[in-house]
Amino acid sequence: MLKGVPLWIISLGGMLTADPGLDHIAHLYHLYGTKDLVQKLVPIFYAGRWPIKPLSPWNRAKAAGKITMIDVGPIGHNGAKGYLSATSHLENGQRFLDRTVESIAQVLTHYSNGLYNNSPSS
Repeated sequence: MLKGVPLWIISLGGMLTADPGLDHIAHLYHLYGTKDLVQKLVPIFYAGRWPIKPLSPWNRAKAAGKITMIDVGPIGHNGAKGYLSATSHLENGQRFLDRTVESIAQVLTHYSNGLYNNSPSS
């Protein structure tokens, strides 16, 4: 049903492997925290993420510039130290939840600016 429609994905932390769906996206923005242990383990345990597998969907998408990795700071995967925590704070006092929402908003702003700047009527 969506064939030919560009698909932009925002992913928040966790397990991104080498799903064949990556062959069909326009772009993937992956937000991750530097203290997200799940995020750190995926490239080790999933062979499709290994550099020695250049033909995997992940590595093809990465080589094509379809993946943007965005570091949201020292945030963990879930719970009190996770992306959606309203009780934990960054060093600057910003709540983890607010940093996550801000990061998503930045991606949406970047996407919408690119969309409107590249429109045929511009």
